Amino acid sequence: MNNNIRPLEGHQNVVPGAQTQEEVRKLDKSVSASEDSLVSVSTVFPFELFPDKVIVDSTKVTIIKQSFFYVYHTESILIKDLVTVVVETSLFFAAVRFVDRFFADNPTSVHYLWKEDAERIRTVIHGLMVASDQNIEIKDVPSSTLVPKLEQIGSTGN
Repeated sequence: MNNNIRPLEGHQNVVPGAQTQEEVRKLDKSVSASEDSLVSVSTVFPFELFPDKVIVDSTKVTIIKQSFFYVYHTESILIKDLVTVVVETSLFFAAVRFVDRFFADNPTSVHYLWKEDAERIRTVIHGLMVASDQNIEIKDVPSSTLVPKLEQIGSTGN
């Protein structure tokens, strides 16, 4: 056995498993953050026989479209991939278009939302986009505190 083997210069000795434990902690933190929905809204029933649902958490937007009994199409868009969220309003209802950088020519839309719900989705997502752009860590902030702050950030300048 060669006792002359030394670590490369500039490299520190790493305790086996320490890096793995840190990665597991980061993963656990991400899982708990993605389980906490910040906003969840559904389309209005008589106009959508099978209501669609939009769920916003700290890392993604999930759109669940139901086309028949027990028939669902689920799409998730990461907050970091969103370019913008557009709200189109009518007298009572609104539609929300999610434009992401990969499918900018074909945005995902959800129609027949209450206007207040659509605007809340937009402001929370814009707040998340600003927080992401500014590298603000929000995973440890409780939802009860986070949502009003995100709405405030997201509605600034409107």
